[in-house]
Amino acid sequence: MKKLLVVFCAMFLILFISWSAKAALTTIGTASYMGGDYDLIYEDDSIYGGLVWLDFTESSNTWQNQVDWAAGLCFTEMEINLIPGYTTTIDWSTGWRLPSAGDNPQAGYDQTISEIGHLYYDSLGKSAGGPLGDTSPFENLVGGEYWLGTEWSTNHDFAWQFLLPTGRQYPLDKDEYNNYALAVRPGQVSAIPIPGAVWFLGSGLIGIVGIRRKFKK
Repeated sequence: MKKLLVVFCAMFLILFISWSAKAALTTIGTASYMGGDYDLIYEDDSIYGGLVWLDFTESSNTWQNQVDWAAGLCFTEMEINLIPGYTTTIDWSTGWRLPSAGDNPQAGYDQTISEIGHLYYDSLGKSAGGPLGDTSPFENLVGGEYWLGTEWSTNHDFAWQFLLPTGRQYPLDKDEYNNYALAVRPGQVSAIPIPGAVWFLGSGLIGIVGIRRKFKK
């Protein structure tokens, strides 16, 4: 019985550590959009605080069109369904935009002051030069260039972009139409529950301890 308890404790610890390591990116629910349901993924430590990503990649277009697409989500009737246990004061009908390149953005790799750079390097754990590989919990990221919502201060005809396969960031002419887009919404999500598997295993441990004590008596 003692050996069995040790095994269960080890399994519980592994599951808990695994969950904690991925706590920065958490699927909190879904949004109905364009005839489908797309995950809402909460990043709890983005560069400006909490950030919700809509796991939907808009097809390639110019920078201004992508800016308008993201802003237009504020007027789109999306049905939001949060997973039970998550709470937020976010007004989902406002605040959607493209990811920011951050304050004083620079060209090159390892640019974690941009929101998508922080996502790529810190939250997804990718390396400069790629490969993109597994992007879970995201299911709809594609290997390609994504527009950021920040203009290049040196030349306002250019805006920042991020190459998702390799993690490189640099400015590009706004009229280029080959870049994808992601929409983000700043906000805070609270009462994040520990996954059911962890609770289930924890309950099993409590039960084993109780049975062991009963037999001892």
